Amino acid sequence: MNANELDVDGFGIGLIEGEHVDMAVGSNGEDSRRSWRTRDVLLLTNRRVIQIGGGHSAKAALIGDIESVEIVPSREGYSAFAWAGVSVVLSLVLYSMIDHSLGKIAAPLIVLGMGIYLIVNRMIDSGQSAVVFRTAGSEIEWHFDAKRDVGEVRQLVNRLFCAKLESKTTRWFAPR
Repeated sequence: MNANELDVDGFGIGLIEGEHVDMAVGSNGEDSRRSWRTRDVLLLTNRRVIQIGGGHSAKAALIGDIESVEIVPSREGYSAFAWAGVSVVLSLVLYSMIDHSLGKIAAPLIVLGMGIYLIVNRMIDSGQSAVVFRTAGSEIEWHFDAKRDVGEVRQLVNRLFCAKLESKTTRWFAPR
């Protein structure tokens, strides 16, 4: 492997000459210095933001091209509880309408089980937040666990804008 290439599960991403990884935030909870070696990470280099997802996908944007960044909180809502309530009502309707002895018990239990699953899933999986980097022609959206990674994501965004400001103040223009 070339020294200017990251290897993420065999998926090589070339680095620009003089580019180095400044910060990495991974969704697996590893140390941020090593998390770029695993899947589903967000990298900040001294020149780009790189999102590496599962299935060997990657997106990148130059720091100078990024126009805005948005951290979107997870939207859990109450729809799971509403659908669980509908499953209770539907299971009562099925119990009263089915004449078959086995079906009278099995169908309402299946529907009720789906409602219980919705509530348990809502309680266990609290949803994922996302950070969205927007450029003039595209966007990079990376999902993360808000409870675990929000501090690192905010730090990465702050470093991104510091690097963006530094690059604007250090540019040299030829006199005309």
